[in-house]
Amino acid sequence: LMKRGRRGQREKSSPKQSLNLPDLDQAKSAVLNSLPSKESQRGYRHAHLSAGFALHQLGELRAAICEYQKAIELKPDDVVTLVNMGETYVGLGRGQEGLALLKRAVELGPACTQAHDSLGMAQLETGNREGALKELQAIQLLDAGFEGELSKRLTSAQ
Repeated sequence: LMKRGRRGQREKSSPKQSLNLPDLDQAKSAVLNSLPSKESQRGYRHAHLSAGFALHQLGELRAAICEYQKAIELKPDDVVTLVNMGETYVGLGRGQEGLALLKRAVELGPACTQAHDSLGMAQLETGNREGALKELQAIQLLDAGFEGELSKRLTSAQ
């Protein structure tokens, strides 16, 4: 959508602005604040996780981190959220923070092949090929048929 600015130049406006849609963060806060307890709010973890994933896919990594952080506040030991958040930190070039979250995800979910795959990829990104190979071995012990990014990347690098 376009609207006229000063001197007749066209400026872009977002559909949200032109339709006068409510601010999503304000709406979420209002809903969460209306709930009586943290326990009642736990159901909203999935909404934050989904929003974080969508933002990550759109390349809005900092905004994705904010959503993942909200999900972590509601359920601190959620392996899926820790993996997604760790991957996002790595994508932002904050490898050590990403590694810490991914290691925690593997500790909490040692049978989660995706956690091992993501940790191995982060280790490759930060120059730790041996650590990546260790995660690949763990994946193969858990599920020999699992074909994640780590396996593809290590196989193509040889």
